[in-house]
Amino acid sequence: CVCVCVCVCVCVCVEQFLLQFFNEQTCGLVLGAGAMKLQLKTITSRHLGLVSRCLHAIILLIPDVKKLFEQKMAPQQYPLLQPFDIVLMDFCVHYKQIHEKLVDIMGDLIKRQLVKWEAKYPTPSSSMSAIVKHILKLYEALLDILPSDQLSDLFRGVEQRFKEHFRAQLALQGITNNGSTQHGIVNSELQHFRTALSSLDNVNAFGNSLFDVWSTNR
Repeated sequence: CVCVCVCVCVCVCVEQFLLQFFNEQTCGLVLGAGAMKLQLKTITSRHLGLVSRCLHAIILLIPDVKKLFEQKMAPQQYPLLQPFDIVLMDFCVHYKQIHEKLVDIMGDLIKRQLVKWEAKYPTPSSSMSAIVKHILKLYEALLDILPSDQLSDLFRGVEQRFKEHFRAQLALQGITNNGSTQHGIVNSELQHFRTALSSLDNVNAFGNSLFDVWSTNR
């Protein structure tokens, strides 16, 4: 019985170490400068998507692993399992950071296009067309990696970032929803945006909510 308890305790420590090591090394590669040391020139959205999927899978497994060890241990040994909760929190933090990194990348691309945007014909503008291409490229890169709920969550974040930057540009140019020609051009751009992205499956974003850009421009 003593030998069994010792073996279980050793397995717990090894499991916790391996989880923590995987988390630190993986996130160090994609969020830090670790990849550059390995002479990987760029970290693509697909790399980030793969890491996100791995982290999410392990987040779902950790409670089951903890419960499995719990069944093999005496109650007085349960404190040994507390590091699993710490490891789980670390995984959740890094999972969120990967999500935010993807949104930030798209946000930067969107912002660089919108600073060149002007409310003038013809529509769609080159800036809006470029933004649509960036979003479609991200979708294609992640479609076979992320499940539908994670895809939707990600692209809702991208939509929110687009609206934030577009609102700022509208405010900078003094454009409001007052029925003017510029107002009509903006709506035409948004309509194109919505139509061009309407074919994205499993993405609950880029619909009528795009017109929320006017919510602070009245």
